[in-house]
Amino acid sequence: MCNSTYGKWIYILFLQVRIAQPSPACLRENQATAVRGGGRIGYAGALAVADVFLNGSFDVVVEDVIIGGVLADFLALVPVPEFHLVFLDPDAAAIEWRERERDQLAYGPGRWSVGGLQAILQEETDRIGLWLDTSRQSAEQTVEAILSDLDASRVHVPTRAN
Repeated sequence: MCNSTYGKWIYILFLQVRIAQPSPACLRENQATAVRGGGRIGYAGALAVADVFLNGSFDVVVEDVIIGGVLADFLALVPVPEFHLVFLDPDAAAIEWRERERDQLAYGPGRWSVGGLQAILQEETDRIGLWLDTSRQSAEQTVEAILSDLDASRVHVPTRAN
């Protein structure tokens, strides 16, 4: 998409890997096991594909719900020393309104509850990267908020021993 505000073309690839998600109870009770199972494979796969596009000079966005104790395991897989990490944290009312406006459901019986997901995000997730309350923002306003302060979302991955 062309971003005239910043005067350059930005190529963004959204990678969305859908895997069998652990239930909220499983994630909360045993996050490490959940990640070592299907989640870790999905994250490793998404990051491997992202790395291919990065090497092709694309900017890449990997989108998923990576919160709580799972975040540290995900960060250990990131193949670059520096990247941008953004957490969207709208209030419960905004999430519920957006859910009603969607064609598919993310919350409900057998799925995440809004309160359960917010509890893991707000109480169990390390406060790194950029955290945005997007309750009253459009998608365009959210993108503008992210792009206007890229330093706030910048994360440095510790050097790994080989």
